[in-house]
Amino acid sequence: MTVAERLRARTPTRRWVGLVVAAVAWFALYAVNLPLWDWLVFDVVGLDRDTRLGSGVHFFFYDSVKIALLLVGIIAVGYLFNAVIPS
Repeated sequence: MTVAERLRARTPTRRWVGLVVAAVAWFALYAVNLPLWDWLVFDVVGLDRDTRLGSGVHFFFYDSVKIALLLVGIIAVGYLFNAVIPS
């Protein structure tokens, strides 16, 4: 038995639980994105929020992660629509 076969949801309930867990994880990651990069860039690294370097580094990392999360969300929603309403 392969890993993919072991992880495949065998019942509709298990599939919905997996979907809810993935959605909660996505929203948690999206919510913690801004405070995480604020803390890392300004407190840990020590860059100043008012300088071009500090705001540029913060913008790059914060928006890169945000865009990646949004792309994952869009792909997941498209996959769900395709699974529910097959063409």
